[in-house]
Amino acid sequence: MIGKIIVLIIISLFIGGVFAEISGKNETEIAKQYLIEGKNIDALDLYDQLLLKRPNNSELWNNRGVALLRMGNCTSALQSFIKALELENQSVPIRTNIADAYSCSGEIDKAILYTNEALVIDPDNVILLKKVAEYQREMGDFDAAVQAYRNILSLNASDIDAINSIGELSYLNSNFTQAIQAYLQLVNLSPDDDMIWYNLGVNYEADNQFAKAVDAYNQSIKINASNYKAWSNMGMIYYSHNHYNESLYALDKVVQIRPDYSDAWFIRAIDQKYLGDINGSVLSFENASALAPNDTVKKAYYQKYAELSSINSPFEGDSHMTPLPLWIIMVSCICASFMICRRLKK
Repeated sequence: MIGKIIVLIIISLFIGGVFAEISGKNETEIAKQYLIEGKNIDALDLYDQLLLKRPNNSELWNNRGVALLRMGNCTSALQSFIKALELENQSVPIRTNIADAYSCSGEIDKAILYTNEALVIDPDNVILLKKVAEYQREMGDFDAAVQAYRNILSLNASDIDAINSIGELSYLNSNFTQAIQAYLQLVNLSPDDDMIWYNLGVNYEADNQFAKAVDAYNQSIKINASNYKAWSNMGMIYYSHNHYNESLYALDKVVQIRPDYSDAWFIRAIDQKYLGDINGSVLSFENASALAPNDTVKKAYYQKYAELSSINSPFEGDSHMTPLPLWIIMVSCICASFMICRRLKK
């Protein structure tokens, strides 16, 4: 009888242990499911309970940190990730999470440090290389970011995102030659992308290669005739080179596509003025001023030429014509020059 009791006790303990192990596994899976479903508070509560039983489990600490990071608790998340890394020192994902936590708290230099540590373990990890590039860009170190993207291209020469980023960063760094090279690569890879042609045109324009800029804008328009940015930039180039008919044609397209574009109406009005279309110029100045009511230059131009139109006076050589104030002329020239410059798409 005593022997049977002992056997039953052993069996009971064994079964209890098995059930406890199964229960623990089920709780871990439930916690993971909470994370997947975005139930971060529920996941955190369950991970805290699990860690009381298994304090040396790196996965539990790491996942706890993920829940905290998603909740915006950067400091506590970082503490959990560091504890996880102490338990699993060669983990690339944990180092990446530590980098994300430092980035969350604004310590980008430390985020770069831990991402580079992860790259030592996994040097061909494109995701990590892109993270380094993004962190360098965030810090304003465009040259370092470009180099990180070049490292990606050494693994995949046709990575469009990396090439595009090199083009963008080179433009922001005023390295137009390098940017042009990047966008020339892109038009070979994606010749039907109108924005790539547009960005190539922007860089040619910034590099004072105006004929090539116009060609690139024309290619963009052939692909997408509604690309008002390409029409606008082309119109500005023609305007700046005194080709008023060509400029007017391009800006007519702009205001058809974007009738709320004040700058296009304004330069269009100047084109019309030089071409002798008094009434058309007044209407364009009126639209430009109405769309930018706080712009004193546009308002002054409209008022002046509306007055001239009302007395039916030509623009040139009229005895009734009072010259515009010098400050208005100077500011309008500056504005017109500034409008020629265009930034790359975000």
